[in-house]
Amino acid sequence: MKTLLWSILILALGATAWFFVIYQPQNERQASVDYTAVPASRQDIGTYVLATGIVKPQTGAEVRIGAQVSGVVQKLHVSIGDRVEKGDLLAEIDPAQFIANRDQALAILKNAEAGLAYIESNFDRQTKLFKDKVISADEYDLAKRNLAIAQAELERQQANVRLLETQLSLTWVYATISGVVASVSTQEGETVISSFSSATFVTIIDLNRLEVWAYVDETDIGRIRKAQQATFTVDTYPDIDFSGVVREVYPQAELKDNVVNYITVIEIEKSETGTLRPEMTATLNIIQDIKPEVVAVPNRAIKREGNARRVYVKSGETIEKRTVQIGARDGKFTEVISGVKVGERVILEDIKIE
Repeated sequence: MKTLLWSILILALGATAWFFVIYQPQNERQASVDYTAVPASRQDIGTYVLATGIVKPQTGAEVRIGAQVSGVVQKLHVSIGDRVEKGDLLAEIDPAQFIANRDQALAILKNAEAGLAYIESNFDRQTKLFKDKVISADEYDLAKRNLAIAQAELERQQANVRLLETQLSLTWVYATISGVVASVSTQEGETVISSFSSATFVTIIDLNRLEVWAYVDETDIGRIRKAQQATFTVDTYPDIDFSGVVREVYPQAELKDNVVNYITVIEIEKSETGTLRPEMTATLNIIQDIKPEVVAVPNRAIKREGNARRVYVKSGETIEKRTVQIGARDGKFTEVISGVKVGERVILEDIKIE
């Protein structure tokens, strides 16, 4: 008899469990799988123009510094990667020849000064004799002419000395901007020849004066305006969002990978330029519109079923399917106008509730 009662009890419990499993609401199930669930949060959601680009130095931020005189490089004071300030000595060219030329010019200048002193004294005598009518007007004019020639010769020699002193000063090569040494194209003991263009010694880049050239597709360029905000990442720092502003849009199109693009120049915020380097690849979002502090969930949490949008909300061990009304969407988040509250946890994976 007891065995029969226990059998009836077990059958009753099994039937009860089967009933709850079968007739549990279709939009609610016990979670038997460890799904990834994240809370809905408040986010700034915007519409963007997406583009790729390259970090570039601004005009004047990359300077090639070289020698304006020819000679042998006697001393090189910098190497690649060094930080330099404007006015720092970069290199020295052997000054021996320039010192000799300067000293020779100084000797010629002294001779011109002595010659002028004699001619001035002679002119004073000739002037007195002319007034006393001892010499003719021609002789007086000749003395006056000789004085003018001597004065001009002195000025010419003075200018020559200044020129040679300037050339001597150019044997010291200084940094014209502050920045980082990007390349060094000479070495000590090497002879440099300065002709129509300066022989480049060092290239310096000011890493605080960088910008991004964004290649915007022709279908999106009409939406780009000056002063629009932009954010971007670079491959080296994928977890850092840099920010900037649209400064200008180049009118000339550029063909890139058989696609017509227009270069849009993004001015980087000054506080964020120190970690960037020229020629880094950037992925940009040029902001068109922003909805601040809206309820949002990751894009992966939104499931499409026909014309409806659903999310799966996990509460404890229970999963509930809900219909939601969505709004703006960006590359990471979707605005939820109704259906989910801040803090409720939504599942990212694709699941199915029968």
